[in-house]
Amino acid sequence: SNSIAVIVAAGEKAGHVTAISAGMVKVSAEFEGLHDIVNAEVTQATIESIDITPLDYSTPAGTQVNYTARARFSDSSVHDISLLGYWQSNDVGVANIGISGAKAGIAYAKAIGKTEISISYMGLEQTTTLTVTDAAISGLQVTPKNLQKPQGTRGQYRAIANYTDGHTQDVTSSATWLSLIHI
Repeated sequence: SNSIAVIVAAGEKAGHVTAISAGMVKVSAEFEGLHDIVNAEVTQATIESIDITPLDYSTPAGTQVNYTARARFSDSSVHDISLLGYWQSNDVGVANIGISGAKAGIAYAKAIGKTEISISYMGLEQTTTLTVTDAAISGLQVTPKNLQKPQGTRGQYRAIANYTDGHTQDVTSSATWLSLIHI
């Protein structure tokens, strides 16, 4: 029943379920003529608190901060709500933050100053402070230095930016990567 739980039927998020109201529901999956049916229970546990990480963070302008939020429920369970809550920055001139989807919880530090970053979920809100500094990039380190992999396998490089205030940031996804022929 859609009044108890909603499941994504196809695509990248297929199989993800959203609990709507307390009750039991059957969930089925089918693939190439085969299928299986399982039970899902939505409990009556209620949300009690939200924790955000990192707390009271400082970062240089031009960087990003990946925030996560976890909700604690009355049954003592803890669940990641980073993609479920509504994120907000109270000063988008200092930093803005992805509200939902793949960019949810990713803050982009734009200008020197302070802003409050908050998440709202199921009637609760939690807030933390983000301070954007004037630190400048002072170096870049790529690891590992020598990667060896058999043909047909994958490896992973990381790019870490160093800043004048001692701050480091993983810039792997922001860096431009090239493969050069070894001479």
